[in-house]
Amino acid sequence: MFPAVLLHELCHLLVGLVLNAKPVSFDILPKKVDKEVVFGSVSFKNLRWYNVFFTSFAPLLIVPIVFLLKELFFLLKFNGVFYSYLYFYLFITFLYASIPSQKDISVFLKNYLAVLIAFALIVIAFFIFEKQLFSCLNFNLLRR
Repeated sequence: MFPAVLLHELCHLLVGLVLNAKPVSFDILPKKVDKEVVFGSVSFKNLRWYNVFFTSFAPLLIVPIVFLLKELFFLLKFNGVFYSYLYFYLFITFLYASIPSQKDISVFLKNYLAVLIAFALIVIAFFIFEKQLFSCLNFNLLRR
């Protein structure tokens, strides 16, 4: 669990540094807050509409690494039971680390302007890629 927490929090920290969210604390040791356990946290002093989405959902950047890891294992021809277990462990760890926490989501949702912009971009993307989406799903609704 510790490697997943470390990866998750490092993603927040690095994206926050790049996007000027100004990290002020970085903690990866578990601690009890109220009645729940917090496994790690990163605090920022400059979360704004332009960086809160990317900083909050930074752990999703781990997902492509999972697929690159698979390619690396097969490219280097790592065979055998040990490598299979190692790959499976890394796969599960990286995938678990990429899941945004409830706190990540709530931090994003508190910034109404960022939520509005994200929603508008999703709607715009839907209208731009509407034909590709429906043809990919094999709907005949657009054909008249």
